[in-house]
Amino acid sequence: MANATAQMTTLQALTLDAQLSIGGAVIEEPAVKPSWSIDNPTLAILTPTEDGLSCQVTASGYPGVVIVTCSAQGATALHFTTQITIVSVAPDTLLVSSSNPFQP
Repeated sequence: MANATAQMTTLQALTLDAQLSIGGAVIEEPAVKPSWSIDNPTLAILTPTEDGLSCQVTASGYPGVVIVTCSAQGATALHFTTQITIVSVAPDTLLVSSSNPFQP
């Protein structure tokens, strides 16, 4: 089960941010670098920052659901998952008209 959910279209990208803390106090420059993974790289591409504290998720043009996991290994293993639903933005209506109607 995912810890969080998000939705994006097949044309969008979104950024996920990781924050490490001890007892509720945020660690500004953690010694542990988070890593990012995705369960279906066909639907989206991950581009983590060098420090691992952020990751851009870019849809590859196909609708579906992906699970993005952020993990960090400290004294204990930490994992946070986000379920992202990618929806299509394909047109749902086609209208054809003519500005010069044919006249016999």
